[in-house]
Amino acid sequence: MLSDGYYINPWSTLIYKTSYDFNYPQIKPSIQKFINKRPANTSALEKGEAWSSVGWQYNPPHLWEEFKDFCSHLLLLLKEIYQANRILDKENCLLQSWLNTHGKGGETLEHSHNLVDFVVTSYLNLPENGGFIEFRDPLEYHKANSYINAEEELWKPVHCTTNDVIIFPGWLKHRVQPNQSDEERVVMTINVGSPNAIQKMQA
Repeated sequence: MLSDGYYINPWSTLIYKTSYDFNYPQIKPSIQKFINKRPANTSALEKGEAWSSVGWQYNPPHLWEEFKDFCSHLLLLLKEIYQANRILDKENCLLQSWLNTHGKGGETLEHSHNLVDFVVTSYLNLPENGGFIEFRDPLEYHKANSYINAEEELWKPVHCTTNDVIIFPGWLKHRVQPNQSDEERVVMTINVGSPNAIQKMQA
């Protein structure tokens, strides 16, 4: 007779979740001041009532005084994450950062982050029914001989609240559900990788 078995995962887990008290009411004036200077939407990935500063790297948020403490803690955590993923002896830094804002119905379409080791997504303000980030199964094409219910199995949401921080590999495809709230969803995203990645992106 077989004993009760269990599944094991000998490889590193792809998605890391933590939290940080960003104190959104306190930093909101700085965010609003930044948003008021914004040009037209800088990303074709944003649909509906949505805006991103990803293509507008003027005064990126990770350099703000308001996020100095968070970024200090983040850099320490990233050392552990690099080691857990066996990415050893590689110089890395916070490359870029931007804000995404989504009003009611606003969403971010499917994409990945090229030439980036990890992506850090921080929920500065996530209202109830504000929508979650979803990840596409990276083993999708290896399951060609299996029945896949795409709507239920291909995409998996990660439930979050305000102050949650999600860290994942840049190659992992993801999207963000539409915001169903009347309150604005505000997210800061940071690309993490080798310092010369910026030059490769601009080449």
